[in-house]
Amino acid sequence: MPRALIIGAAGQDGRLLTEFLKARGYDVRGWTRPAGNSALPANARPVNLLEGDVVARELTREEPDEIYYLAAFHHATEDEIRISEEDLLQRSRDVHVVGWRHVLRAVEAAGGEARLFYASSSHVFGVNDGEFQNEETPFAPNSPY
Repeated sequence: MPRALIIGAAGQDGRLLTEFLKARGYDVRGWTRPAGNSALPANARPVNLLEGDVVARELTREEPDEIYYLAAFHHATEDEIRISEEDLLQRSRDVHVVGWRHVLRAVEAAGGEARLFYASSSHVFGVNDGEFQNEETPFAPNSPY
């Protein structure tokens, strides 16, 4: 039975992906941020992506065949709107760069066998001019997300 690890399992996409993969016979595990306010999905645990040694230890313990990195920092909640732009950029960098780097290093240290999926955002393309975006669309980010 293939094993999937969903990082960002408590979010809407993480919950939907969990259902999708379970229906296809996967053993699904999940990580959530430690300070998450929502109830944890089954088989999900809080893991701090900013602690590289913790990420490496937990990833080795999970032994996933596939890793779905859905972790994201959204700037939409009321509390986050009240923080400085510098703090917004730092939080976004922490999740989208530092956390992802820790996962990549942990996979490499574990032998590099797991398949990886990194969920990005259409924000990397900037304002959509009505055309479909694809692998050749130039990057023109208009937000830190």
